[in-house]
Amino acid sequence: MKILQALYDFVLSPALLATVLLSGIYCTLRLGLPFLLHPFRMVRDLIRPADGKPRLSSVKALTVALAGTLGVGNIAGVASAITAGGAGAVFWMWIGALVSMLVKYAEVVLAIRYRKSEQSGFIGGAMYYFSRPWMASLFAVFCLVASFALGNLMQAETVARSAKEAFGLSPLLCGILLALILYFAICRGFSRISTVTLCLVPLMSGIYVLLCLYAIGSEITALPGVIAGIFRSAFSPSAALGGTGGLILARVIRAGISRGLITHEAGCGTAPMAHAGADTDSAVHQGFWGIFEVFADTILLCSLTAFVILLHQDRFPGLSGMALVNAAFGVSLGRWAAPLMAILIFCFAVATMIGWSHYGQTCLNYLTRDCNRRAIYKKLYALAYSLMGLLGALMASDLMWLLADYSVALMTLLHLPCLLSKLSEVAAATRIYFAQSARSLENTCAPAAARANSKDL
Repeated sequence: MKILQALYDFVLSPALLATVLLSGIYCTLRLGLPFLLHPFRMVRDLIRPADGKPRLSSVKALTVALAGTLGVGNIAGVASAITAGGAGAVFWMWIGALVSMLVKYAEVVLAIRYRKSEQSGFIGGAMYYFSRPWMASLFAVFCLVASFALGNLMQAETVARSAKEAFGLSPLLCGILLALILYFAICRGFSRISTVTLCLVPLMSGIYVLLCLYAIGSEITALPGVIAGIFRSAFSPSAALGGTGGLILARVIRAGISRGLITHEAGCGTAPMAHAGADTDSAVHQGFWGIFEVFADTILLCSLTAFVILLHQDRFPGLSGMALVNAAFGVSLGRWAAPLMAILIFCFAVATMIGWSHYGQTCLNYLTRDCNRRAIYKKLYALAYSLMGLLGALMASDLMWLLADYSVALMTLLHLPCLLSKLSEVAAATRIYFAQSARSLENTCAPAAARANSKDL
């Protein structure tokens, strides 16, 4: 166990961080020019698609993907990153998100291009654009393991601990409740999952944003100093302390970027499984939702959490994780802070578990694609996944966390080389989309200009 942990800490984790970061920089350099030249066109097309027909299924697919990424990491995880790397970790979290946006964009574009049509709708994922079938199968196995470990057991354990501390709820009762909710949400496949996430994700995110804004508003005069401290802390250790400061700065960068990668999962290969189900003809337009996903997850929610914590961190030395979050919110919310955070943790964790169940089902569907009993395997997975929620509420294991770390790291390291090898397809699709969008805009403006000229005459 100790050997496996040391191998992850000193070999796999740095390799993962470097690979995702370098891949993000490469994708930004390769794909970023159209976005740089036309910064508002993506926003315009998200609000009003090129054909003028907004599609609810695209938003549903986004909420499934967000459900998989929004979770405990956006709350307790940010507190842990700040504890490990200081305020400067937030800056590097932003940098990691910015360079990862086009990685997520490329994933979603390829998901739409390579997805398959079935009787129940579209199905797809990273497995479908892997060049070698054995690599796709290996990726599906890693993702299946991650769905039980990261997407289920870890979330259930956090929910049970938080509910016990806030309400005195027994882990067994909490686990039974989780199992029933999960089975109801996932037993009907993507249709039921997307319907649940469409209701749950906007509601819980909206409530959390309002609570954060209220907590920040109560100390609004101190916010400029907090923001200045983030930028100052991001770089100052190296200049102030020489070699030792360089080590501190490296820790700050690693804490910030790695926490951001964990929350938005860019490069992991999970988002394509959610976005492939969208009823859209434009891969690039759906890719815009992938960019928005990273923005909402890290730039918005993680930043709000960080601001609340940093406004009050000096008052609570020695605290970290959810204890620090509860204490920070407690300054403005009083005794309601812990119960409200426990409810939100429950909602975020359930959303994550539901999102990851779709990833697991998609991988199982791929692995059993030549089998005649796929429906039976799907039902067995739903049952096993629900019961795993009960088990996770009753247990806490270091092996569980290590299994999650390994499976996600191996998924990402296997997926990114394949993604980069097909980046030329994404670049070509992006150029065509922006060229067509420009022509469409010209055609729209031309009649209006002609009418204006005729009135002048």
